Amino acid sequence: MKRNWIKYTIGVVVVCVALWIIAIGIAFFYITSHKEKIKTLIRSEINKRLAGTVSFDDLSTDFFQNFPGISVDLKNVHIRDSLFSVHKRELLSIKDLFVGFGIIDLLTGKKRPKYVTLSGGKIDLFTDSTGYKNWDVLKKESESKPQSSDQAGLRRVTFKNIDAVFEDVGKFKFFEILFENTKCKIHPGKDEIRFGMDNNSLVKSAAFSTKRGSYFTNKKFIADWDIVYDKQSQKLSLKNQVVRFDRQSYRVTGDFFISNDPHFELSFETRNLSLKEAASIFPEKTANKINRFTLSKPIPRLQAFLFGPMKYLSFPTAKIDFYVNDATLGISTVQFDHCSFNVVIRNVNDPSKTPTDENSVLQFTAVKGEWEKNQFDGKNIFIYNLIHPYLKCDIHLLFKLPQLDKAIASPRLDLNSGDGEANLSYEGPLAKTDTGYNINGDVWVRNGDMTYTPRNLRFKNTDIELLFQNGDMVVKKMNTEINDNKISINGRVRGIVNFFNTDSSKANFEWNIYSPRLDIDKLTSALHRSTSTKKKDGYSFFNRFNNKINRLFDDCNALLNIQADKLVYKNFQPTNVKGGLS
Repeated sequence: MKRNWIKYTIGVVVVCVALWIIAIGIAFFYITSHKEKIKTLIRSEINKRLAGTVSFDDLSTDFFQNFPGISVDLKNVHIRDSLFSVHKRELLSIKDLFVGFGIIDLLTGKKRPKYVTLSGGKIDLFTDSTGYKNWDVLKKESESKPQSSDQAGLRRVTFKNIDAVFEDVGKFKFFEILFENTKCKIHPGKDEIRFGMDNNSLVKSAAFSTKRGSYFTNKKFIADWDIVYDKQSQKLSLKNQVVRFDRQSYRVTGDFFISNDPHFELSFETRNLSLKEAASIFPEKTANKINRFTLSKPIPRLQAFLFGPMKYLSFPTAKIDFYVNDATLGISTVQFDHCSFNVVIRNVNDPSKTPTDENSVLQFTAVKGEWEKNQFDGKNIFIYNLIHPYLKCDIHLLFKLPQLDKAIASPRLDLNSGDGEANLSYEGPLAKTDTGYNINGDVWVRNGDMTYTPRNLRFKNTDIELLFQNGDMVVKKMNTEINDNKISINGRVRGIVNFFNTDSSKANFEWNIYSPRLDIDKLTSALHRSTSTKKKDGYSFFNRFNNKINRLFDDCNALLNIQADKLVYKNFQPTNVKGGLS
């Protein structure tokens, strides 16, 4: 019984193969004997859809491109618009265009092609500065007769090694994709058309504005998509589809409304995205800015949302959010360890204004990490305006003075020991400008030990409480021992932040100094300034900071009110001493 079943199966297969071979033979004979008629038919079908000049060299029969159907191979196909002699850009230049037919359809007189394969060549969609389009040769739907869904024609379109270009000179747009092997199956229905796309291509350029540069440049683009077009709402949709650029996968959902008010809504998500890979998505200028940063771990999850009108000079509204967890962040030569934070990027900060770089904002929340083993955290950090960045932040820092000394590496000041804490709110531009800085908050130092080397002053057992108010620095309390003299200091420096970039000689230090016993003999070394400084290796950007600090202290005006219960200078020992010095 089993053997009979096998024999019947083999017999059916043999009969089917034999019938297919016979049908292929008949179709081949038909095509060969009706070659000129088929040429005319194909030209007629093309001319129904095109208003340009169409030419091809010859046609032959192909049995493989449309297996188990049969194809006609058109050699060296060219389509040109009426102004080709002016701009010299062909709409279509294809080495082989395979037009596929079902064998039964071909033999029963239904000669409408079902499948088309373009192999080797270029599609060039071009709009010049006047708005003229070489692709206006494509006839509008109203110019041809409406077709029922069962007569809709094409069921599959395939591109093999086709370089597709779209350029709009007047709108500064340029896109170029090399379709290495892309297939699109078309499933027409009463209410919708479904497209199944298997794409393997290379994005050479995706310049939404050639002035800004190209996105996804030279990236491998692989996708297996299911796209639906709703005829009634004129909406093109893709839901939870996966696309891969190089080795990075993205999950994409979107709706494109192709109506009187064309607009779109698009979202995508990716996981384990390295910062270097993220930078490679953007134009070169933006990528170079991102590449100034390094991140030891990939971003665990990134989501992006874009929506807006699809018209010239319109910018979509964009929102991107991601987080970083316990990673090392490098900015130039600075390294932050054990960093964790959330990031939200929006290109609309002010809803009354359009989406632009100037209207963009970066928001960092739940920030924490370590810098030179000093712990810091912050609830909110904002960077406004990507063209002229403006920083607004709240930072809490716990620090060790010796660790700060390694980083700051001041040639004049040694931070020997002690602990500190700072709560600071800062506002100001990130670029080098003269004004506009504002800092508020407080700083404490406990049990500090510091040496000011040019005057050979040793500050021991130092407790400091500083207050920053609208750019002023207030010394609320400074209790210290300077060369074995116990001293208490309070005072104010007005506009200290702005004096970093303006004339530092206009800065006024107003100090009140008190000591229960002031031994002048132990302070005489401060009268002789040393010109020698220590060579320290620290962060290079602190060199500029140190130079400004030095210049500020060298140039400033000091107004000192001094009080001592007892003053000792050799044999001179007065009491209740009060005086002023400027």
